Amino acid sequence: MLLSILLITFSLTTFGQTCARDNGKLINCIDQAGLRQGYWETKHQEIISTTEHCFTYCSRIINNVAEYMISKEWYLDGEKTGICEYYSGDKEEALIKTIEYLANGDVIEENKKGNYSLKIKADSTLIQGSVYRENDTISVTCINNNCHFKTLQGLQLIQFDITDIYALEYEITSLQMHYYDAEIRKVKAREP
Repeated sequence: MLLSILLITFSLTTFGQTCARDNGKLINCIDQAGLRQGYWETKHQEIISTTEHCFTYCSRIINNVAEYMISKEWYLDGEKTGICEYYSGDKEEALIKTIEYLANGDVIEENKKGNYSLKIKADSTLIQGSVYRENDTISVTCINNNCHFKTLQGLQLIQFDITDIYALEYEITSLQMHYYDAEIRKVKAREP
C-alpha cells in the first residue's frame, strides 16, 4: 500500500500534473503548462433536501448531494482526442451525443437527441452527414459554408449559408421540428 502511494505521488510530481480522484481513479488532470491531460469527467451536482420529522416539535433537514454526468472526455495536451460523450446532466443521464476527434483533425458527431450524424473536416470546408426523420433520411452537405439538404434521391430541399456550426445545428433542428415540411412535400411530389 505504501509503495503504491509513493508511486502515485512520484508519478504526479514527476510529470507535474494535478489530478482529482473519483472512486480511486485519477481524473481531470492538468499539467504544469495548465493543459488538460487524460480522462475528464464533468458532473452536475444537485443538493436534494429532505425533512425528517421527529415527534411533534422537532424536525431536521438532511441534505444529500446527487451527481449527474454531463460529459466524459479525453484530452492530449489540452486538445480533445478520441471519443467524447455528452449526457443530459440530470437523473436520467441520457447519452445525447458522441463526438470522435480523429488524428487528422476531422470530427465525427453522432447526435442521439437530434437524430443526425455529421463528419466535419478539420478546416470546416466540408461537412457531410445525414438527418434521420420519421420516414426520411435527409443528406447534409456543406462546402465552404454553403449547405444543401437533399433527399436520398438527390433532390434538393433547401440551400443556405452558414457562419458556424451552430447555424447548421439550428437548421437541422428546424428540419427536425418540421419547419421545412412544406418544402419536403413539394420536392416529394416531383419524385418519380
